[in-house]
Amino acid sequence: MPLSGETTNNRRGTRSSTPRCEHDHPMLVVGADTGYYARCLRCLTAGPERPSAEAARQALWMLGARPSSGG
Repeated sequence: MPLSGETTNNRRGTRSSTPRCEHDHPMLVVGADTGYYARCLRCLTAGPERPSAEAARQALWMLGARPSSGG
């Protein structure tokens, strides 16, 4: 598990029927040298570094957000 805050593409822990993690499971927010980054505890993806813990959480959540299909 990289600790430098870079985004990973690790699918370990995801179900085979779920092609992409939504990052809506619990996450770990970690303090870095110049800010914070969040890691999804389901798929272990780390989001981009942000200046606050809440911004880091939102950035990771946005990585998992899917565009609406429009119905």
